[in-house]
Amino acid sequence: MGRPRKDAREQVDAMLWIFKTGAPWRDLPEYYGPWKTCLQQFPALAERWSVGKYPQESESRFRFTVANHGGFDQCKSASAQCWCKKGADNDRAIGRSRGGLTTKVHAEVDEKGRPVKLLLSRGNLNDITLAPRLVDGLTLAKCFVLADKGYDSSDFVQLIEDSGGSAVIPPRSNARNPREYDKGMYKRRNLVERFFNRMKQFRRFATRYEKTAKSFLSLVHFFAVFVWISIS
Repeated sequence: MGRPRKDAREQVDAMLWIFKTGAPWRDLPEYYGPWKTCLQQFPALAERWSVGKYPQESESRFRFTVANHGGFDQCKSASAQCWCKKGADNDRAIGRSRGGLTTKVHAEVDEKGRPVKLLLSRGNLNDITLAPRLVDGLTLAKCFVLADKGYDSSDFVQLIEDSGGSAVIPPRSNARNPREYDKGMYKRRNLVERFFNRMKQFRRFATRYEKTAKSFLSLVHFFAVFVWISIS
């Protein structure tokens, strides 16, 4: 029959320590167990959390959509600059922007600040590019969609309204025909900024060390699960 499966709580605690400190896996304290075991367990656990599906309350009337404009620092390490086989999937969601090599995390949260959908993109990609994917498959009827000026697009606003929602997005400063929006409602967009501030308390999130986009996105979902636990 073999040995009984060990409780995963120890591995989860080990992962939290690694992600909180940003330390290499080899520096994991011995009382968490062998570092190789924890490293091998991470893909299996992350696979469950990287689906990107979180509970949605049918009565939730607010959606807050945003992308972190500054991106996330990408260290110039061997893992980021390594050689890749020709023809392989080399899209690691890393792009060169004003701050260097960065990755953007696009998030949509509900009225309690809990993540509903999370996406990655290269740091030099415009925010509005992923906007339709953020709201795709979500119920927007009778909901307010709050977003910053980076999402000011006639097509995106029309998509929200066609879905039965109300767009609360301030117009760009150079807009020819500025659109009216509810400034009082827009103040509630601070929830998504607070969500990112929570996430940035983890060093491995604030500074990306993961080589592949899949690993980093799994890490983001790992953090999001704990945000759900703490707020629910």
